[in-house]
Amino acid sequence: MSRPERPERAAFWPRERAAFRGAWTLGLWLVTWAAPGAGQPPEDDPCRELRQARSLIRAGDLPAARRSLETCVGTNPLSAEGWLTLGLVHFAERHFDPAAAALEKSLELDPAQPQAFKMLGRVHAARSNPALAERAFVEAGRLAPQDAEARYLLGRLHQSEGRLVEAARFLKEAVALDPSSVRAHAFLGSVSYALGDESLAQESFLRAVSLNRTAPTPDAIPHLEYGIYLQRADRLEESVAELRRAAQLDDSSVEARFELGRSLRRLGRLKEASEVLREALERDGTAARVHYLLGRVCYEQGDRVCGDEHMKLAETQRGRTAR
Repeated sequence: MSRPERPERAAFWPRERAAFRGAWTLGLWLVTWAAPGAGQPPEDDPCRELRQARSLIRAGDLPAARRSLETCVGTNPLSAEGWLTLGLVHFAERHFDPAAAALEKSLELDPAQPQAFKMLGRVHAARSNPALAERAFVEAGRLAPQDAEARYLLGRLHQSEGRLVEAARFLKEAVALDPSSVRAHAFLGSVSYALGDESLAQESFLRAVSLNRTAPTPDAIPHLEYGIYLQRADRLEESVAELRRAAQLDDSSVEARFELGRSLRRLGRLKEASEVLREALERDGTAARVHYLLGRVCYEQGDRVCGDEHMKLAETQRGRTAR
C-alpha cells in the first residue's frame, strides 16, 4: 500500500472543527455526569435543588436546570457543588463568562476539586485562552494523578495548538491510565499520523473503533477520526463506511457529513455527495467550506446555477468570519 500523504497539521485539526463537536459531545457528557448515583450530593448538602437540577439535565431541560441551580446558590452560597453544577450548565449553554465565574466560585469554596478544574479548563479553551486552560488541566492532574481525563484534555489542548509532540505524550499517558478511552486512542491516532508514525496511528485507530463497538454508548469520534485518516490514505470506500457510521451516531455532526461528501465526490458518486452536503447545511447553513464543496459538486454535475449560488454563499460566510 502506498504511503498516505501527511496533511499539514492545521488541515488535520483545523480550529473550526471544535465548533462542530460541541453540542452532541457536551450533551452526552452532561447526561452521563448527571446519571442517577453519579456523584449525587450528600444527604447533608443544604442545596436540595441539586437533585432536581440533575433530573432536569437528564431530561435535557438546561434552562430549567439553570434556574433551579441559581435558586440553590442564591439560598446556599457556600455550596461548592451547587456552583460547580451551575458552571457546567452555563458551559453547556455556551455562556462562557458566567460558567467561568461559577466554577471559580466553586473552587474558592473547595480548591481540591479536579472536576471543577477540568471544566474550568474547558471554559478557558472555549474562550480561546489556552494558557489558562493548560494551567487548569495541569492542576486537575496534580490533584488526581491517576485521572486519565486530565491527561486527555491536555493532549487535546496541545493538539489544537499544533504542539503535536506534547499532545502525543499526554494522549499516551491517557491511554496508559485508561486503556478503554476510545477518544484518547482515536486522537492519538490522528496525532501519530500527523507526526508520521503511521504504525501507531493505525494501531490506535483500530483500537478505538474496536472498543467503540462494545461501548454502552457508542461514540462518533473514533469513526470520524479514522474515516478522515482513511480518506487521506486514499482508502475511500473504507472511509465512506466509517464516516457514515459517524454521521449515524451523531445526527448533529456537520463535520462527519462534510468529510463524507469529500470522500463520495472523490469516488465520483456526485448525487450522494450532493445529498449528504445538503444534510450538513441543514444543520449549519453558515459552514463556508460545505457551501464551497457543494458548489464544486454542482459544477461537476453540470448545474452552474447551483454551483454559482453555493460559491457566493461560501464567499459571504468567509467574509463574515473574517469580520
